[in-house]
Amino acid sequence: MSSAHDRSLLRFVPEPLALTLSLVVVVVAAGIVVHGDMRVVANAFAAGMFQPSQLAFAAQMALVLTTGLAIAEAPPVQRVVAALARWPARADSAAVLVAAVTMGCALLNWGLGVVVGAVCAREVSLSLRARGVANNPGVLGAAGFSGMAVWHGGLSGSAPLKVATSSSFSTEPIPIARTLGSVLNLATTTALVITLIVVLALLARRWRTNEPESAMRAAPPDVADDGDGRVGRVALGIVVGSILVVYAGRQLLQKGSDAVTLDWVLAASTGVGLLAHMSRGASSWGRAMTRGAAEAGAVLVHFPFYFGISAVAVESGLVRMGAEAFASLATVLPAAPQTTAALTTFFSAGLINLVVPSGGGQWAVQGPLIAESAAAMGVDSAPLVMAFAYGDQWTNLVQPFWALPLLSITGLPARALLPATTVCLLACGIVTTITLALFASP
Repeated sequence: MSSAHDRSLLRFVPEPLALTLSLVVVVVAAGIVVHGDMRVVANAFAAGMFQPSQLAFAAQMALVLTTGLAIAEAPPVQRVVAALARWPARADSAAVLVAAVTMGCALLNWGLGVVVGAVCAREVSLSLRARGVANNPGVLGAAGFSGMAVWHGGLSGSAPLKVATSSSFSTEPIPIARTLGSVLNLATTTALVITLIVVLALLARRWRTNEPESAMRAAPPDVADDGDGRVGRVALGIVVGSILVVYAGRQLLQKGSDAVTLDWVLAASTGVGLLAHMSRGASSWGRAMTRGAAEAGAVLVHFPFYFGISAVAVESGLVRMGAEAFASLATVLPAAPQTTAALTTFFSAGLINLVVPSGGGQWAVQGPLIAESAAAMGVDSAPLVMAFAYGDQWTNLVQPFWALPLLSITGLPARALLPATTVCLLACGIVTTITLALFASP
């Protein structure tokens, strides 16, 4: 696909902020129609934007981004990344590398996948361009975002981790072995990883361009310390970094995968970042954090609006109405009850994710409704938890909320990703529908 053709098809696609504000207008208007009281909807939007718990999450995400970028800019990491980026000789092998690294990290922790995928996509694209290898940065950007299409079947999946400790389906929790460790999840996640790698490789081979406006933005260079006290700053960075790394290691040994929360990721990435910059001192890490904070600006600008959108969708009854409609549909369709419930849960979760993009936040609203549907139909609830997880991650591919960190790091416009992510959305939807039909029933 040529760059000119891309522009002719996508020139009317709004940039992220315009898209976010448009979504605000649409959801608020729909909320007023459903609820009937404009004041309630307006209050829900304003209050939802600035809830302390939501703002804390936005700050955590901004810090995940900045600490991850600080690690990526450390001299030893830069050498490894540069060597890795030189490995692909063609656009398709580059897409395979970026997608594999991104999805591998996202299955360990979604926050890790967000930052590593973006940095990997940027460095590989810049390396190809420097070597004169034609490629499409939008496809590589989509590969760097692919982790958000598989994360909910991994170790940080919100819904399966939530029901493993306390379940609204019954008095007993649903163990991880029946959700993340199930044949359904292993088959679905493996199929999605393979599908995304194949699709992105084919797109990278077909859609190539080297036009200047499509290039990714290089990371700014660091200025090395040359003044007095450098040795002291190196020592301080080593001491503080070691404390944080030891803490993170002990938590991981004691709690296993339960330790991998956003707080743990922040402690570990701060400690690793300080140690990775030890050759230049703590000031080098501080400068990298300052540059990363500029990249995190998009998160702080957009996230409050999405928090308000989510609050309106919940308070007005939009989410409940949509979930109930799909649940009612499941009871009248002629297919097997377990398969029907799983498929309707998948599609409803995908739809609701467009206005409530946080997996944990969406589960808090939709989870009880899924429980009611499971009880009414007399079906196993564990596959429905995973069907919800697949729907939540599926429409991330066209949801700008989680793409914001990647867009900030790479400098790509949102429209550059959309052609590739839309194709991936269609492919993943087909694959997930098939695996649910095959494996959702015992």
